Parts: sequence; structure tokens; C-alpha cells
Amino acid sequence: MAVQFGDRYRLQVVAAVFDQAEHRDPGHHCPWVVLVDGARHQIDLIKAEAQQRGVEVHVIVDLVHVLKYLWQAA
Repeated sequence: MAVQFGDRYRLQVVAAVFDQAEHRDPGHHCPWVVLVDGARHQIDLIKAEAQQRGVEVHVIVDLVHVLKYLWQAA
């Protein structure tokens, strides 16, 4: 995934979240669950970070945000 100029901050935030999760579960014994608002770019960053760290994450999309986008599209 190519990193664009505006992505640096987002990458830092995602890395910090994963750092905190690693601190809480260093052996990766618990399921890791990530709640997102449905932004494809955000999900891609999370999946890339998870792959880099060798951890499986379960991504849950916040239905309230998705409904907002669907309503706007209709």
C-alpha cells in the first residue's frame, strides 16, 4: 500500500492503537476486535498494520455510520 502525504498521521494513530493492544495482550492470546466507521481507507490501514504485526483482527463496521452513508446515497 502506497503511503500518501495525508496518511502519515493516520498511520501513526493506527500504530499507536496497535501498540496499546500489544501492551495489553503481548502474546496475542485474546481476540482483537476493531470497531470502524466503514471508511475503506481506514480498514485498509488497520489490516495492513495487523498483517505487519502478525495478528488477526476482527473488523466490525459501526452500522449507524453505514446507514448514514446509505441514506445519503439514496
